[in-house]
Amino acid sequence: MKKRRVNIQLYTRLKEIAGRGSVTVEGDNLQDCVEVLCAQLGANSRDLVIQANGLVRASFQVCLNTEMIDPKKLATTPFEDGDTLHLMPPIAGGSDAI
Repeated sequence: MKKRRVNIQLYTRLKEIAGRGSVTVEGDNLQDCVEVLCAQLGANSRDLVIQANGLVRASFQVCLNTEMIDPKKLATTPFEDGDTLHLMPPIAGGSDAI
């Protein structure tokens, strides 16, 4: 099977780690593509993105092009060569006051 390319849009901390807003990677499925991304960005990004069970953390919002997808279904979600995967970590906000 030919690997497909996906453009991964990065936000907040992942964008800082990568030093850019997007990275293009190849993989057999979207979970593979996220693993390749983490391998390129280093161990800190893997700990940030991937849970102990190997899946993307449930706190991430993940969109393929404009469609929200369940992070647990990255390995089985169909995608086309050149699609865009948005990988958005949780964003905390509010006051530090107790």
